[in-house]
Amino acid sequence: MTSPSSAFAMKPLDDLEQRVTLYAAVVGGAAFLGLWAPGFFETTALLGASIGVVLAGLLGYSSRRRSRFFAGVMSFLVAFPWPVTLAGTPFLILGMWLWFRGKPSPEEIEARRQARDEALAAKRAARGKGGRRSGRGGDGDAPAASTGKAPPKPSKRYTPPARKR
Repeated sequence: MTSPSSAFAMKPLDDLEQRVTLYAAVVGGAAFLGLWAPGFFETTALLGASIGVVLAGLLGYSSRRRSRFFAGVMSFLVAFPWPVTLAGTPFLILGMWLWFRGKPSPEEIEARRQARDEALAAKRAARGKGGRRSGRGGDGDAPAASTGKAPPKPSKRYTPPARKR
């Protein structure tokens, strides 16, 4: 499992969360079909069932991708188009569970910060710019070594400011 790139990114779904989300998608799709089935000869019921099955399918797809953010969003969306009032509550709970478990712990955030700081220090050391030096020689420091690049040539198109009359 790879770590997220930033301190605020969500972790990918672990195996338990992936299984629970996939089972919820299957149960949600079957429940949408079962609840809307008595009215399949009406366009409203057919449209409601198809929307529910598509949303449940997207929830299953997001669980297979292990995308925590997408799975949380899809579980919230699956929670709303139910014909029964409280039938979407388990999907709301699933979405909250996925999102709150996805936050990195303070230890993980600190480890990422230390890794980032070490990488920056290594990059600066590789470039030879580990710290600032004054170059004045007053405190015994040697002037900063040149990088071998010549300074840029002055522009030939410089127009001096006009004289005052």
